[in-house]
Amino acid sequence: MGREIVSKIIYNREIAGEIFEIRVAGEKDLSFVPGQFGNIKIDSKELLLRRPISINAYDKKSGEMVFLYKVVGKGTRKLTEAKTGDDISILAPLGNGFNVLENYMNICLVGGGIGCAPLESIMDKYPEKSYRTFLGFDTKKSIYHKSDFERKSDKFFITTEDGSLGEKGFVTEPLKKQIETDPPDVVYACGPTPMLKALKNTIYPYEIKAFVSVEERMGCGIGGCAVCVCKTTTGYKKACVVGPVFELDKVVF
Repeated sequence: MGREIVSKIIYNREIAGEIFEIRVAGEKDLSFVPGQFGNIKIDSKELLLRRPISINAYDKKSGEMVFLYKVVGKGTRKLTEAKTGDDISILAPLGNGFNVLENYMNICLVGGGIGCAPLESIMDKYPEKSYRTFLGFDTKKSIYHKSDFERKSDKFFITTEDGSLGEKGFVTEPLKKQIETDPPDVVYACGPTPMLKALKNTIYPYEIKAFVSVEERMGCGIGGCAVCVCKTTTGYKKACVVGPVFELDKVVF
């Protein structure tokens, strides 16, 4: 379980349409695993529950942490009002992240929308790996960190549903072509449930190992409630403590 970190906001800014990036001073030497998240306290008397947000980046030496979030409700809308220098309380790091084994050298990363955010920390922590990155968005206005992902990838693909940038369609389409010609050692993915379901159907015939971070709605974020349960082949599991990362073949959609 993570610890409570009370620190200062370095900046909080919009980087794409309704997508914000918040950097906080954080705390040094946390045992962070890519795919874990932080539970952020919202400065509002009306909103009692913290908001779970995936960690985009963590610098162990400086302690600085970066979170990317999409404005989807009252909590995240209120978070956009936080300013540089404000105090912020975060429980982090929480959950189980991506298990990146030493023999996984050729890696496919598959992200959809705000779900692309936690995948970047895999690339930062394991720069010696070879990455083929597939990012999918609804439109050009929603795209963020494109140059960063592209710079860290050996091959980079981007799709938009409306065709405003990159290939028009869904991200699993170029992924399938890549798998047919040069299958990876493993796939790591995060995105909306329809994307993860399509991913499972895409890679199933090839028997490729895959791990996905599910986007279940969370309540407490620490296992005290059952809001975030995810159906698996061995029963329902709480995404906040057992996940949010699961083996794809064990998730039941």
